[in-house]
Amino acid sequence: MRSFPALFLLLPLLAGCASLSQEECQTGDWGAVGANDAMEGRDATRFSEHIEACSKYDIAPDKKLYEIGYQKGLRSYCTPSNGFSVGRNGYSYRQICPPASEPEFMRGYLRGSALHETETEIAEKEQELTRLKTERAELRASKKEDKKRKSLRRVARDIDALEWDLHRLRFKRDRALVEADHFLQTIEPVI
Repeated sequence: MRSFPALFLLLPLLAGCASLSQEECQTGDWGAVGANDAMEGRDATRFSEHIEACSKYDIAPDKKLYEIGYQKGLRSYCTPSNGFSVGRNGYSYRQICPPASEPEFMRGYLRGSALHETETEIAEKEQELTRLKTERAELRASKKEDKKRKSLRRVARDIDALEWDLHRLRFKRDRALVEADHFLQTIEPVI
């Protein structure tokens, strides 16, 4: 299975929405700031937050350099493989890709999102299955025979249904993983 190097581009999203520090404002590498914002999937309006943050230190960000960097960042962000990574990790797409690259980004994003949804559903069903198995164990240990038999049958039916759902979902996930691997290899062939 391929690794997904674009995932590392998404790690800053987990850090939150903190604006620029005084040091970042003073350094003034506005091209890099713009590129980072784009590669994190942020809208270009983020620049206004940088203006506000840097105004506290009497520093004015360079919009032209920011925009140049932002456009470079979009070229890295708006790829099919990154779209897949964004979707697979459950992130929202903020419609930042230019019209020329958006269809290819979305092709990857939709595949990744579908896989994420399946994996999320599997996790939820596994959690429910664990809960039902615990309930079954508690019922078996119970002393109330009349209530116990009826409840055990219900729990057994629910467990069977969940196990069938999990089997179906795992098959769906495995098929999607194979298709995703093929998709990623066709857009970025391994040399």
